[in-house]
Amino acid sequence: MLKNLNQDNIEDFIDNELSKRDYKPKTKKTYKYSLNKLFEFYKDKKPEDISFEQIKNFFKFFISRKRYSAQTIYVFNCAFDFFYNDVLKKDYDLKGIATLKKERKIPEVLTKYEMIALLNSIHDTRLRTFVALVYSTGLDLGEATRLKVKDIDYKNKKINLANIRNKGTKDAILSEYVNQELQSYIIKYKPKKWLFESSKNDSPINHSTLQRSFRKALLNAGIYRNVSIKSLKYSYIKHLEQYGVPLINILEELGIYTPESLHAFSQVNRKKDRIIVSPLDKIIYDTSSGEVDTKPLEKLLLTILNDDEKEYLLEAIKCLNNGTLKAAVVLAWAASIRNIHNKCFYKHSKKTVNSFIKKHQPKAPNINKIDDFSYINDKSILETCRDLGEFDKNEKDILTECLNLRNKCGHPGKYSPKPLKVASFIEDIITIVFSKQ
Repeated sequence: MLKNLNQDNIEDFIDNELSKRDYKPKTKKTYKYSLNKLFEFYKDKKPEDISFEQIKNFFKFFISRKRYSAQTIYVFNCAFDFFYNDVLKKDYDLKGIATLKKERKIPEVLTKYEMIALLNSIHDTRLRTFVALVYSTGLDLGEATRLKVKDIDYKNKKINLANIRNKGTKDAILSEYVNQELQSYIIKYKPKKWLFESSKNDSPINHSTLQRSFRKALLNAGIYRNVSIKSLKYSYIKHLEQYGVPLINILEELGIYTPESLHAFSQVNRKKDRIIVSPLDKIIYDTSSGEVDTKPLEKLLLTILNDDEKEYLLEAIKCLNNGTLKAAVVLAWAASIRNIHNKCFYKHSKKTVNSFIKKHQPKAPNINKIDDFSYINDKSILETCRDLGEFDKNEKDILTECLNLRNKCGHPGKYSPKPLKVASFIEDIITIVFSKQ
């Protein structure tokens, strides 16, 4: 196929390679746009024949003319790395060649909200476990990849760092979330020596493989800044200080003692956001009265194991943030009713389910396959779940109220729910339906 690549079939080839690697539609669109810009720039050359020097010249041309933002240049670099290194195996050293002259002096860190969004966006168990472990401990990339299976002390909830760290404390806290993720990861991947092993041999996983997967996860989470795995350590330090832990104590735990390092990290933690609102307006107009903090909802999603259900609920929360409140209600209910159908169908006998359904909907057809639930009204399904013991009376009554709101939002009309009501609706659904896995 590579020998026959040309301007007519290159887009289909790239689309196919992106699909094989399970990139999301938004990322696929961005990568194809970026690569097309390069191919148009060298339209007289075959895409696979574009050299490393020519890619450097492409960046020099656009950076010197300030045609694109730092974010766009960064995405271009990710796209080129995917095509030439991941697909064509060119081994181009693209790291750092595309930077604007005005570089950031303070390292990028993730906000707490972005950390939740990032973890929710990673469906690969190994990568999600790795990212969570690095962020929760403040380890460097090299330290984390040198961890061994025997270094995890599940009983005392500690991680032994004696073999990988020369300075600082010799153990780290094993967070409850990482503990759960690690146990799922161990069952699935069965590592023998190294905690994160290469799939090809018994050595630790390759750094470039992790960095490439991490960049993909950032894009899937909608984070387009120049963030790397190293940023997880900076984020760990910043967030701990925000929780009231003295910076000097955090750095001593990590074995960071030099004045230069202390100054660098203090700059990260003293980086301020611009003031964008007047306190007078907040007092007079109460501009935040209609806003909803959705971070607690996204935290709840971390406990949901089914990626499809989580995706639906994430979209519902995005709709809530964007002000499309009716869509948020409809999406959240769609995810919950599908989960409820699965509870009835896979946990109970068809005979029992059908008998309870006919008690509440006498003319209902028999349920023989999961799709047959589409002929049963949602209210009868909730009553059936109550009979089956899936929900108690109070939970059923709350879900009935949720169904009433969904019905109001599912039909054309002037009715528009308040943001707080929609947030409460989503929270009730997650805690009642999805906490009973």
